[in-house]
Amino acid sequence: LGTGGVDEIKAHTWFNGVNSVKWDILYEMEAAYKPIVIGELDTQNFEKFPEVRIDVY
Repeated sequence: LGTGGVDEIKAHTWFNGVNSVKWDILYEMEAAYKPIVIGELDTQNFEKFPEVRIDVY
């Protein structure tokens, strides 16, 4: 997906019926959700997964 350029992405079935997307100014639009990030190493917005030991052979 996307190797055929932006028109291929716009024509993808996921966007069917999405007429409200203003493609030309999409980068200027405000995001619907902005997570609070304290710093570049802040991972609070990601799920926690248990550490799994992997044996090296």
